[in-house]
Parts: sequence; structure tokens; C-alpha cells
Amino acid sequence: MQKSLLLLLLAVSFHISAQTRLYVHASASGANTGQSWADAYASLQIALQTAQPGDTVWVAEGVYRPTETTARNLSFEPKSGVCLLGGFVGTENSVGQRDWVVHPAVLSGDIGITGDSTDNSYNVMYLQFPDSSTILDGFVICDGLANGPVTSIFGRGRCGGGLYINGEDWEAYPNIRNCTFLHNTARNFGGGVMVNGIGDGSVAPSFQNCIFEQNVSLSNGGGVARYGGSWVERADFNSCMFRRNISNASGAGAYYYDSERSDRLDFESCFFISNQAIQSAGGMFLNLGRTQNARVRINNCRFEKNSANSNGTAISFLPANLSSPTHLIQIDSCNFFENRDTSSSDASLIHVDQFGDTSSTIYIENLSASENVIKGGYMLLCSFSNVGKISIKNLSLIHI
Repeated sequence: MQKSLLLLLLAVSFHISAQTRLYVHASASGANTGQSWADAYASLQIALQTAQPGDTVWVAEGVYRPTETTARNLSFEPKSGVCLLGGFVGTENSVGQRDWVVHPAVLSGDIGITGDSTDNSYNVMYLQFPDSSTILDGFVICDGLANGPVTSIFGRGRCGGGLYINGEDWEAYPNIRNCTFLHNTARNFGGGVMVNGIGDGSVAPSFQNCIFEQNVSLSNGGGVARYGGSWVERADFNSCMFRRNISNASGAGAYYYDSERSDRLDFESCFFISNQAIQSAGGMFLNLGRTQNARVRINNCRFEKNSANSNGTAISFLPANLSSPTHLIQIDSCNFFENRDTSSSDASLIHVDQFGDTSSTIYIENLSASENVIKGGYMLLCSFSNVGKISIKNLSLIHI
């Protein structure tokens, strides 16, 4: 028993000290060991099956699919703690030499018949309980179709056509950087990305310099849907673009459903362009579900040419708990341009429905709004509200 334990400890210690770099190149023709560019894996799936927590995988430009079969339930599934980097030519010896724009590494769900979306992968990529050392950086993730069999309303296969992050009853804190989520669809939530933090989950994936484009949700969250807050404070969305996403319900760009946690949701320097919600919130829909300390900050963001059929052409807040004493919304240095509502009345750029109680606060500062077509004519509409304080400073309004 002691000898077996010693061997186990030695094996663990060896892997910790021998963290490896694996190479992947779609057109590689060498020894297929993944140990160099010359002998790179041609299959990303094999590389991910090999990679252990702490390992780094370098992926050269090319198109990679979760399977060469027609098994729609298969996804790319890096283990928690794996660093996955794309955008290489296939000759580099340092991360700084790559260019993910010029040399895209494409993770495509277009399996089966090429160009036929009906047989595409349910989820192109799946992350199970990823910790904060899990990195996805420099990829185009496209053509996922999450319309699988009904297992759960939040289940894999029905949500997150591009990327499904699972932190249900656990944790999920991956870092997603320099990625484009393109042309993905979900039957339920999160056409581009689904973040599942329901139950006891604590989820706070960090998205930096990412693009969510032409994704569709037949329910909430065309670009991204996140269910659940976090006990850990992290940068949520920084310098991200949400463009031409569609939601058949609410939150065409982004949809967030809060839970009883302690973090603040942040959107920093993000663009919401030409997103369309069939119901409400062309830009973002935020459901603040805490009994206390629900906090949101939207800073230096631009909302342009978004549309919705009802409340909140650009942004809509709907608290699930109407007795929260300490809701705090901050909207600072944001620009609203040519957003349009398609409803008949009571429309607004920013909608707050039945919000909080007498100690809740909304701060709107340094806001610019021009050429928006709002039939109700409201910049801010608080319907049936019980807001304690609304502070509005430094507004520039033209033809709202």
C-alpha cells in the first residue's frame, strides 16, 4: 500500500513539474505525436484527449470539427486547467508571434453533410466545471445547432450552440479571449454561448475582446445567455462586440438571470450593434433575481441600431425579486444611436420594470442618445416601479 501511494505521488509530482505544450496543425503530416510543429497532431480531438490540467495546446490555422462522423452529441471538451491557444501559422516558437485574425483557427460544428445545418453538432465546445486557469484564446467557434432531444430546459444539446459552460451546482471561471462566436443557434438559451450556473453554481466566465455575431436563440440570449451569479468578483465582459444576433424572446445581444451571490455584473467598453429581439431588449436583458445587493455596471458601451418589439429597445431590467432593498444600476458614458422599437406604445431606450424598493438606486451619467426611433418617446421608463433614487447627470439627447 505504501509503495503504491508513493508511486501515485511520484506520478502526480512528475506531471506537475512536466507540464507540456502540444501542437495541432490540420495539415500536419509528420509523426503525429503533438510534440512539435513538424510532428503536430492533425486532430484537435486527440490533442484534447491527451492534454492534462496545466498543459497548453497550440493550434494552427485551419478548420477543425468535433468529429468526422455524424454524431451530433460530440463536442470539443478540454479539461479544466487546459490552456487552448489558436491563431498560429505553424512555425512560431512564442505566443506573441501568432495572429488569430490573419490565421484563424476555426472550430466548426458543420459535421455530416457540408453546408447542411440540420445535422450540425449540438455544441461545438463544452466546458465542464472549468477553473480560472482554463483558457480559450484566439478561435472562431461557428455553426453549432443546439436543437437536441429534450432533457432539461437548461441542458446541453438545447443551449449554447457554440459554447456551453457548465457550472451547475459547482463552479465555472474560464477565461475566454479573442474568440468569435459566429452563426450558432440554440433551441432554448444562448445561441452563441450558454453559461449554466443554476442550483448552487457559482459562475463568472471572463470574456475579453470577443465577438458574438449572427447567433440565434429561439428563446433568450441570442449572443450569450448566463444563468447564475458568482461568489467570485471577476471582469465579465470587456471590449466585446455583440452584432446582428437574434432572440425570439429577450436579450438579443446578452441575457442574464441573476442568483443569490455577491458579485457585480460588468460590461466594459462593449458594442451592441444591430441586434434584434422579437420581444424585449435588443441589446441586453438583465433579470436581477437577488433579494439584496444586485449590482450592475455598464460603462463606456455603445448601443447602435438595435431593435425590440416591447420594453427596452436597448436595455431592459426586470427583477425577479421585487423586495430587494439594495439594487444598484450604474450606466456611465454610454452612447445610444439609431435604436428602434417596433411596438406601438410605452417604449423606451432603457426600461426598468417593477424595480426594487425605496432604497434601490439607478445612476445614469454622461449618456448620449441621438436619432433613436422610440414610439413611446422615453429615454428611461420605470413602469410600476418603486425606485428609491434615480440620479441622471450630463445627458445629450437628440431626436429620441
